[in-house]
Amino acid sequence: MAFGYAQKEIKAEFKGYSNSSSRIYRVIEYVDGSFSCDCPAWIFHKGSRVDCKHILNIKNQMQVVVQEVGEKDDIKAINSVQSAKKG
Repeated sequence: MAFGYAQKEIKAEFKGYSNSSSRIYRVIEYVDGSFSCDCPAWIFHKGSRVDCKHILNIKNQMQVVVQEVGEKDDIKAINSVQSAKKG
């Protein structure tokens, strides 16, 4: 236990792409259903935690995959959607 809190168990990791630069951010989904991102907007947000645009984009892509594939845990399908959008 570091800094007095327990580390959350990671369920999945994604790449969040910047619209304004070539920067790629790390978006994490935890087993408890929460998300985090290493972008400045998410890290330095004041007040109650809100999803940054990278997390919102991943959640949106996950919803598309759920509708198309019918299974949220199909990470390969999610990664395929991300690769197709980036490529």
